[in-house]
Amino acid sequence: MRVEGFKSQGWLIDNLYQTPTLADKDVRPYAGSDISIEGVCIGDFQPTQRYVIDAGVRKQEGLRELVLPYGEDTLCMGTGGIDIIDEENGEGGVMLPPIIEEYNHEGLLLVDGMHRTTLARRMGIKIIRAVVIRGVDSDFAVTKRRLPNEWNEVTAFPTLGDLKIARKQGFVHRNKGSAPGDGSTVYRDFSSFTGRGKDVRK
Repeated sequence: MRVEGFKSQGWLIDNLYQTPTLADKDVRPYAGSDISIEGVCIGDFQPTQRYVIDAGVRKQEGLRELVLPYGEDTLCMGTGGIDIIDEENGEGGVMLPPIIEEYNHEGLLLVDGMHRTTLARRMGIKIIRAVVIRGVDSDFAVTKRRLPNEWNEVTAFPTLGDLKIARKQGFVHRNKGSAPGDGSTVYRDFSSFTGRGKDVRK
């Protein structure tokens, strides 16, 4: 892996306003939102999934060590994104700060950055730097797909394969949301501008 460069916070915010959903490239859930980058106490927000993959946490630890010599920290990013290339396959993309959305009833919900936040928790870090998005279009509220969970409800699986086995045995990785159907229309497609692959596990 190698670091190719860094994106500005302005680049990040401009692209977030244009972010579509996985189901519809023509909608913009964040178009009328207030987007800021700020320090957030991990105890003040909740995860929206009930699992984490240990291999993914270790990968994030390695990426953090890769980036630190450049004066950037993946757990407290001062830039809007880190352009990283995998030298083995030539693939890469931009790593964004964790993304949190705020809702009047549920409060702050983590919608992207679960493995990095878990790494921070395991390291004893209390505050991370994240994108906080307020005023999300209610038609695409993350609570339509799933309600938040407490950190103590999160199960750690060694690998993605272990998670898949657990699912076959009845493990439910997200609590049900408030809208009919599976809520698949509200997943944000950050890959539309990061170049990182879509999360097919969702």
